[in-house]
Amino acid sequence: MNNVYEEKTVQELKAMAYDILAHQQRVANELQYINNLIAQKEAAPKVAPKSEAEITE
Repeated sequence: MNNVYEEKTVQELKAMAYDILAHQQRVANELQYINNLIAQKEAAPKVAPKSEAEITE
């Protein structure tokens, strides 16, 4: 795997590093969104399911 990088120029390596960091930031943002959504759903009041009698009325 390292041989692939040995062939690259400094500019190419910097571009690759930038792309990886940008991807890492997108993943971190998505994980934060998911964690916030989980927290919201866990904090939401639990609604008891309606009984069959209430549904048919």
